[in-house]
Amino acid sequence: MAKYAYLLVTIVFFTTITDIYGYLPYQTKIPNGARVPNPCSSSNAIWAGVGHQAAAGGGARNPFGVAFANANRTWTMALCQADSDGDGKTNGAELGDPDCIWLEGSAPNMTTGLSHPGICEPMNSATCCGKQSWLSCGVACPTGTTTNGAPRTLTYNVLFVLVTLIICALQ
Repeated sequence: MAKYAYLLVTIVFFTTITDIYGYLPYQTKIPNGARVPNPCSSSNAIWAGVGHQAAAGGGARNPFGVAFANANRTWTMALCQADSDGDGKTNGAELGDPDCIWLEGSAPNMTTGLSHPGICEPMNSATCCGKQSWLSCGVACPTGTTTNGAPRTLTYNVLFVLVTLIICALQ
C-alpha cells in the first residue's frame, strides 16, 4: 500500500512540475512574460500562461498565443507591432515594449502599465464585448452580453415575487 502511495505522490509531483515549468521558457521569450496581469482579477494576479486561454497555461491558445506560435515562438518586430487581441494596442505596448526594441534575455524598459496581449481590454468596452467567448470573467457589457458572449440574464428573487403575489391576492 505504501508503495502505491509513493507512486501516486511521485506522479502528482511530476505532473505538477511539468505544468508549472512548462510555460516558464516561453515567458522569457517575450518582454515581461512573467508579469502579464490577469484582467479577470482585481488583485495583482498574473496570467502565467500568456499564450493560452487558461490563466495557468496549457490547452487552447488565445489570439496572442496563436500569433506567437506563428512567429516560431520568437519576439519579432511583426509580432510586437501586431494587435493580436484587437483592442487597439500593439502587443509591444501591452507588454512594455512599445518601441519594439526588447531583445530576449534583456530587461524590459517598462515593467508597469502592462496589459494582456491576448485578451481584449477593457473587457466591458464596445470594442471587446463578445470577442472572447472562451473567457469567463463575468464582466457585464453595455450591449447586454457578458465577456464570454452569452446573453446577460437577470436573476429574480423568487421570494420577493411570491410575497408580492400574496400581498396582491390578499387585497
